[in-house]
Amino acid sequence: LQLAPRARVFDQGAGIGDIAERLALRGCTVTAIERVPAYVDALRQRAGRLEGPGRLKVVASDVADAEIGIGFDAGYSWHTSFGHAKSDADN
Repeated sequence: LQLAPRARVFDQGAGIGDIAERLALRGCTVTAIERVPAYVDALRQRAGRLEGPGRLKVVASDVADAEIGIGFDAGYSWHTSFGHAKSDADN
């Protein structure tokens, strides 16, 4: 991703936040969606340690249920968070 400083980025299925943290350290504002409780805890710890211009917002939710708003400059899903719904229409 080629992102401008202060870009708003959506991370679907953020895991423990390796990529989200790196983007935040580069000055992005990252909204990280994760539903696994242990991963959410790790994300929140990372968010609490961040220093600098970026920000890491953690949303503990399934992406299908998350209320995150609109207006992102970029978004990504690094691993396997697509194709898990019961119907093709929901995927």
